[in-house]
Amino acid sequence: MKRYIYGAGKYGHLLYDILSNYEIEISGFVVSFNDDLKLDSKTMLIDDCSYEDTDVIYIAVKDEKERRIIRKNLNIKGLRNDQIIDFGSFIKQNDYEKIYSKYCLLCGSRIKDFEEGGWTDSPLFYEKHIIGGGKRSNCICPVCKCNDRMRWVYYTICKHTDMLKEKCRVLYFAPEKQIVDTLFLEEKGMVFYGADISSRRGNIQVDMTNICFKNDYFDYVVANHVLEHIQDETAALREVYRVLSPGGKFIFSFPICTDCETFDDESIVSKEDRLRFYGQEDHVRLYGTDYLKRIESVCDLKIQCFSPQDDLPHEKILEYGFIKDDIVMIGRK
Repeated sequence: MKRYIYGAGKYGHLLYDILSNYEIEISGFVVSFNDDLKLDSKTMLIDDCSYEDTDVIYIAVKDEKERRIIRKNLNIKGLRNDQIIDFGSFIKQNDYEKIYSKYCLLCGSRIKDFEEGGWTDSPLFYEKHIIGGGKRSNCICPVCKCNDRMRWVYYTICKHTDMLKEKCRVLYFAPEKQIVDTLFLEEKGMVFYGADISSRRGNIQVDMTNICFKNDYFDYVVANHVLEHIQDETAALREVYRVLSPGGKFIFSFPICTDCETFDDESIVSKEDRLRFYGQEDHVRLYGTDYLKRIESVCDLKIQCFSPQDDLPHEKILEYGFIKDDIVMIGRK
């Protein structure tokens, strides 16, 4: 049995999530020529959909007049009225738009709430204001399991770079599956390397302090919460700068303590001490208020900082499940 949702916007994805909760399988989305949406393997134009083996079309469009036009067009395509179910008014009348008020940018799911998450519950995160670390509410998407930091770095890539609009070479350290899957869904001529110090993540094993690529090779290098794990920070930053092409961009982030300057001590090596001083057992420093000066002193990058509270209204920050004062930096060579 093939079921489609007519409308791939907010109402369409909201209906998809509602039906999924009842284990109703949807074959894809149908849109009109006027829809300003990116088509993927599950989204088809009205004239490209095969209606001969279609059992049901669910209409999930807000405007009532538009829903009447859609029904008429589907009748012309050969669908009977009993095969066309209008859910637009149902969603509106039952206030589902408010109930499913959160939206995951990475998997496109409309959800009730993001779940609690965070790598560690170290007391350090309670004693000091450390952005992007510790246990957090509204963190994990219950559908794709991405976290708030992943969603913000993806938003920043989409809004503040041309990575998804141009042919480019991308080196992504410790790549998160949810972001990589979305990048490949959107990519147009992207040459992508998912790099990691171990072979467990990514498709190529690379040491950030000794990158095995020639000078000026990459248009973008991404390191989302990676530098705080690397002992030789200077070597890593110089290598990133070396492999970036002129005009290339380094997109990066790490936890930042707003109560002190950066603290690192090479004598702190045990897991217990790292947890105590850095907040996490596998961190080798705690970045502080001098983070920009620290990075710029190593490599000649022109760095801009992007934060949800500067980019978006409060209601959108809540809807997308961002940390309001999270910071993603983009350094241009």
